[in-house]
Amino acid sequence: VGAGRTELFEGIIGLRPAAAKVELEGKSIHFQSPRAAIDAGVGYLTEDRKGKGLLLQERLAPNLTLSALGVFHPGLSMGRRREAEALEQAVEAYDIRLKSLGAKAGQLSGGNQQKLLLAKVLLTDPSVVIID
Repeated sequence: VGAGRTELFEGIIGLRPAAAKVELEGKSIHFQSPRAAIDAGVGYLTEDRKGKGLLLQERLAPNLTLSALGVFHPGLSMGRRREAEALEQAVEAYDIRLKSLGAKAGQLSGGNQQKLLLAKVLLTDPSVVIID
């Protein structure tokens, strides 16, 4: 508690101003935004799944695919069919327990919310994942 871990990680991925030097694959990096970090192959798994990781009042599919829109349709929003397919694959791959594919993220247990958040981060196919 109070060690600055979250602040450091958020600085690396562009959520906070950062003056530190970070290298990825021998290259100096400085992300202006989380989108830039995702585009560079850096994922971030926040410890705050309720406040920063998931939109609890939204359906599961948009929660899963929000960070990966560019992977599926660069510049466009993803169609519901593709979202549903991605959700079905994540539910199977990560053993996410739910009553309905149409459920909202807030209806999942804490552990299943964490599985959904992990699936969301990995859907962007990062080369590095920062786990808080």
